[in-house]
Amino acid sequence: MSITWHYGDVAQHASTIGNSTANLEAVHKAIMADVQACAEFWQSQGQGVFDQFVNDLNRNFAVIAESMGNHGTSVSSTLGNTQEHDHMVGQSWSV
Repeated sequence: MSITWHYGDVAQHASTIGNSTANLEAVHKAIMADVQACAEFWQSQGQGVFDQFVNDLNRNFAVIAESMGNHGTSVSSTLGNTQEHDHMVGQSWSV
């Protein structure tokens, strides 16, 4: 009896998470460039609101990126653990 797991699918999911995190960083940089251009246009009008917006935006992106990183690490770790356990079980079933 053999059990077939699709480890490649799980590895692809972990890779997709990593790529999404990198894409998120690029989106963050683009948004920050637009925000900075707006700030330059308005020449320090509402500087306090601008600073608060930038701080909130940076914090929100950091929380999302950290969560994605943690999830990617968890998926990769689970994949490794599952493969290891399956290998050990498979060896114990050898006749």
